[in-house]
Amino acid sequence: MPWQSQAWYGFNKGTVNGRAPNVSGVYGLKGSDGRWLYVGESASIASSLLGHVTGDNARILECRPATFSFEICNAAERMTRRAALILELLPVCNQRRE
Repeated sequence: MPWQSQAWYGFNKGTVNGRAPNVSGVYGLKGSDGRWLYVGESASIASSLLGHVTGDNARILECRPATFSFEICNAAERMTRRAALILELLPVCNQRRE
């Protein structure tokens, strides 16, 4: 199932604070070229995105995300949704390094 949200926001602390909800769901990061970089899941979308903005995952920062989006879903659905999105979208930061 394709990404559901049509809204994308600049990946920076101010925009994450202003737009990302503190609820359960999945979130996606894209580069400035529109390439999928990362798909994550969290009990708090806002907290996870803020962690990424401040550098909690070096691989994500290396990929230089430009925008983020999110889908709200309950805890029982979010891990399955994330796994399906990773298979479909092939975000580079979710792929294993060889």
